[in-house]
Amino acid sequence: LRSSPMAQTYRSCLRKQAVTWVLWLTTIAFCAADSGSEGLAFQEQVQEWLLKTDSEAARLGYWWEQASWDWATNITDHNNFVEINRGLQYSAFVLNASREAKTLLEQASQQKYFASDLQRQLNMWAATDVAPNSEDQKEIMQQVSAMETLYSTGKVGDDSLTDLEAKMATIRDYNQLQNIWKEWRKVSVPMKSHYARFVELSNRAAQANGYQDEGAFWRSGYDMPADKFKSMIEQSWQQVKPLYLQLHAFVRHRLQQKYGEDKVPSDKPIPAFLLGNMWAQTWSNLFHDIAKPFANVGGQDATKVMQNKGYGPKQVVRVAENFFRSIGLPALPSSFWSKSLFSKPSDREVVCHASAWEMEPGDLRLKMCVQITEEDLRVCHHELGHLYYDMQYTSVGKNPFIYRGGANDGFHEGIGDTIALSVTADYLNKIGLGDSSTESTHESEINQLAAFALDKIAFLPFGYMIDKYRWSVFSGETTPDQYNTEWWKLREQMQGVSYVDERPADAFDPGAKYHIPANVPYIRYFIAHILQFTFHKQLCEASGHQGPLFKCSVYGSKAAGERLAQMLKAGSSMPWQITLQAMTGSPDMTTDALREYFEPLEQWLVKYNKDNGACIGFHQHSGSLDLCELFESVWPTNWLGCCNTLPCRRGRGPCHEGFVGTYMNDCTPVISLPWLVRFAG
Repeated sequence: LRSSPMAQTYRSCLRKQAVTWVLWLTTIAFCAADSGSEGLAFQEQVQEWLLKTDSEAARLGYWWEQASWDWATNITDHNNFVEINRGLQYSAFVLNASREAKTLLEQASQQKYFASDLQRQLNMWAATDVAPNSEDQKEIMQQVSAMETLYSTGKVGDDSLTDLEAKMATIRDYNQLQNIWKEWRKVSVPMKSHYARFVELSNRAAQANGYQDEGAFWRSGYDMPADKFKSMIEQSWQQVKPLYLQLHAFVRHRLQQKYGEDKVPSDKPIPAFLLGNMWAQTWSNLFHDIAKPFANVGGQDATKVMQNKGYGPKQVVRVAENFFRSIGLPALPSSFWSKSLFSKPSDREVVCHASAWEMEPGDLRLKMCVQITEEDLRVCHHELGHLYYDMQYTSVGKNPFIYRGGANDGFHEGIGDTIALSVTADYLNKIGLGDSSTESTHESEINQLAAFALDKIAFLPFGYMIDKYRWSVFSGETTPDQYNTEWWKLREQMQGVSYVDERPADAFDPGAKYHIPANVPYIRYFIAHILQFTFHKQLCEASGHQGPLFKCSVYGSKAAGERLAQMLKAGSSMPWQITLQAMTGSPDMTTDALREYFEPLEQWLVKYNKDNGACIGFHQHSGSLDLCELFESVWPTNWLGCCNTLPCRRGRGPCHEGFVGTYMNDCTPVISLPWLVRFAG
C-alpha cells in the first residue's frame, strides 16, 4: 500500500497532525487501513470506479472543451449546436457519475474505515447541479448560449464592446459617457426572459440534486457550511469597507471638481458612467487625469512605453510569461503561441472576454482581444496564472481529473493577480517598460498605491455584490419584476454608484455584465482579491524582501517560485483551508495583508478627505433617522458639535468628540454618564 491513495493520505494526515480545523478532523478516523478483507475489497472497488470515471471524464471533458473553444472563437449556429450537444453528453455522464458516487458513499458509510482521499473524490463526484431531466438540461444550456450570444455580438452602432470600453476609459464628456452607458444596456434587454427561465430551470435541477436552490449549490463548493461561508465573505467585506469608503470619498470629491456638485453631489452615490469603466467595477482609468493624488508628480506609465515601442498583443503576453519563467516556472508550450487567440479577427465574431483554456494536458490556450495597455498587461498576468496553475497540478501524475482544479475557485483567480502585484515601478524599470529617471518619493509611492487601489479596492464591493444579488435571485427573494430595481439597490448600498435618469421598465442591467448571461459565479473574484495579498506577502517573505509590502516584487526569485509551485501542485486534493495553512500557517482567510499593503494610502486618504471636507458614505435612499440633522434642527448653532462638515448631510465627515459614526455613517452620541446627564438636563 506504499503508493496507494490510502497510504498517501495516511502519511499526509501524520504530517498535519497539529491541524485542529474542525472539518478536517472528520477525516482522521479514515487514516488507517481496514484490516478486514471486506473493507479492502470495497476500497479496491471504489478505486477501480474512480479510475474508470476519471478517464472517461477527462476524455469527454476535453472533447467538450474543444467544441466550446470553436464556438468562442467563431460564433456560428453550427458551432453553437456542436458545443451544446457535446455539453449535453458530458452532462449526462456527470449526472450518472453523481448517482453512482452517492451509492458508493452510502456503502462507504457502513464501512468501519474508509480512506479519506477516496471519500473526498466521491464527495466531489456526487456534487452536481445537472438536471436529471435531459430536456431541462438542454434548455438550460440553450438559454445560457442565447444570452451569451446576445452579449458577445452586441454593438452600439458600429462599435463593439471593446470599442465602447476604450471610449469609456478616455472620454470625459458627461453627456457622451452617459449615452454610451445607456446604449450598451439596451443589448441586455432581450436577455431578461431568457434569464428568468434559466433561473427556474437551474433551481429545479439543483433541488432535484438535494440543494435548496442554485445559489446554495454554488456556495456548497467551499469545504465549509454554506451559512458560514456567507458569514466569512460578509466579515471580509466589513473589514475592508472602511478603506473602500475613504477611496470612494476621495474619487467622488475629484469627480465633483471635474463635473460640478450638480452632477456629482457630495453625499450621493457616484453616477456609474463617470468611473472610467463600463460597469464601474474598477476605476483605474481615472488615475492619470482625475484621481491621481499628486497630479504633478511623475510616475510609471507602461501603456505609453509599450505603445511607443510598438508592442503587439503577443509581446504583451510574452512579458507576463517571462515573469513566471523568472521565478523558475516552465515556459508555455509552443502550441500556446500558435493556437491562442490574441486579437479580435475581422472576419468573424468571437467572445473577446479574456479567458484561459486547458484543452487537454499540454494544450494550453489564451482567448483575449489584447489591448496595448498596462491594464491588459495585468490581465495577461492574471490569465497566465490560470494556465500555470493548470500546468502544476496536471504535472503531478497522482492528481486525478477531479483534483485538477484550484483549492477553491478564488485560489485559481488569485494566482495571476498575486504575480501582478509584483508589477512595481522597479520591476517595470528592470524589463524596460518604466522610466528609470523617475525618483521614488513619498508622493510617487502614494500615487502608485492609489493606482492599485483604484483597481483592487474599488472592485471589492462589486465582486461581492454580483453573487449576493444572484443568491437572492435564485432563492426567490428577488423576483423577475424586481431584477433591475434590486440590482441597483445593492449597487447603491454596497458600491455607492447609481444611474441618474430613471431606467426603462424593461431594463435588465445585470445582463450587461458578461458573467450574468454566461452564468459564471463571481464570488471567486472577491475571494481572489483578498487572498492575492496574503499570497503576495508569503512570496515576498520567501524572496527575502525587506521593507513595505507594496514595494515588493518577487521577479527573479526562485525561492518564491518554489513556494508558489508547491501550493499549486496540490490542486483541489484537500480542503482549501489546509492548502492555505500550508502556505501561510493559518487556515483562515483574513484581510490583514491587504490592509497592510494599503496602509500608507489609507492614512493619506483619511487626511485628504478630512482636510477637504469630503463626505464619507452614500445613502441616497437609506430612509434612516439622521441624529445629526435632528440635533442641528434643535440647536441650530451646532452646540453639540455633531459633525465637522456642516454642509454634509448623509455620509458626513468625521464626528466630533462625544459622537461616533454608525454603520449608516450618521453621528450618534456616545452613551456615557456625562452625556446622559447632559441630555437629561
